[in-house]
Amino acid sequence: MNSDTLIVLIAFLLSGLYSGTEAAMYSVHRLKILVLLRQRVHGAALVETYLRHPDRYLSTILVGNNFANIIFGSFMAVVLGSYHYNEFVIAIISTAVILIFAEILPKAMIRLLAERAALKLVFPLRFSEIVFAPLIHLLGRAARFLTRRFQQEGPSGSGRLSKDEISYLFRESRAIGLIDLQDEDIVQKVMRLSNLKLHKIMVPRTEVIALPATATLDEIADTITRRRITRVPIYRETLDDIVGIIVALDMFQQSATEESLIRTVPYLSETTTALRALRELQKMNVSMAVVIDEYGGTAGIITLEDIFEEIFGEIDDEHDETEPAVQEVAPGVFIVPGREEISHLQRDLGLELPEGDYETVAGLIIHELGRIPTQGEKLELPNCTLTVLHASRKRIHKVRIAVQRGAVGQ
Repeated sequence: MNSDTLIVLIAFLLSGLYSGTEAAMYSVHRLKILVLLRQRVHGAALVETYLRHPDRYLSTILVGNNFANIIFGSFMAVVLGSYHYNEFVIAIISTAVILIFAEILPKAMIRLLAERAALKLVFPLRFSEIVFAPLIHLLGRAARFLTRRFQQEGPSGSGRLSKDEISYLFRESRAIGLIDLQDEDIVQKVMRLSNLKLHKIMVPRTEVIALPATATLDEIADTITRRRITRVPIYRETLDDIVGIIVALDMFQQSATEESLIRTVPYLSETTTALRALRELQKMNVSMAVVIDEYGGTAGIITLEDIFEEIFGEIDDEHDETEPAVQEVAPGVFIVPGREEISHLQRDLGLELPEGDYETVAGLIIHELGRIPTQGEKLELPNCTLTVLHASRKRIHKVRIAVQRGAVGQ
């Protein structure tokens, strides 16, 4: 192999190297590199630096690739010229070889393993940056001069992460033990608030506890006490004309009147997202809003608690009833709270219940029925019957378990 052929081969390999490096740096997921950086993987820090300053690696690859292609084309002409090929054929062959074997193939192959390739190719890239530093500096200054006007007039990148990127970051962080499953689940639920419509989580009109504006303070206090609520909507003639809410704590004020206690509330469309509703409630410093339908009528109400429950699950406030422990009300008949864990029943009663992707009695019923049941619905199991005694639209509160004779304690 003569020197000209050797130079052609080296230039060909360099061209493929720069093309592959470009594909690796372009295809690598920055969040994956951040995870690898946290794991102290060799090369991750340098890759992350280049991803933060893409002009550095793009300039290096541009200079290096053009340098390699010029050298390849020049010496390829010498090598093929010795075989008496004309200039047109030499140009066709050189272009085809570079395009197919030093551009298309390396980029296609590297994209399949972008992270691994980037961690290896970043070191030749860094070496090339040092070698071509003077030329890169001049090109960089020229590029900044030419693009300065466009940067001033056009929108600049915000650098914000998309929801998919954030989701991926938390999945990878959980995979390496930086966060637990519960933390990841909360983040995923928070991000879903931007797509969750109020009509899916609001208290529907048929379940709204409200009072007319003509109600007396005694009637309001009686309703709040009897229904165990902390606030009650007030309407004029019908529920479609809610004027505000009365908060229980406000009723302790001296010389309070019905009118002075009414707090104004925002009106939100039932297609408003939960995230937008949360911002509106925070802005107005209120805990409840009226949800209206397309005709302007009251579709329901939404509270901060309803939104938070979409993130953290069912929330009990200081007025919620404390569910009792397991009670045997008759031989083989037990009253249990919906949140009672199946493992406890198996341990304490010796009762065999189906196991699955749930932990509580309520979870078992919802899993078997495919929905939250209404009061009085039953679930027949091989060794017992579960009857829903009390359920809301979001939770099963109380369940009766009637065990078949001989099924307990075995």
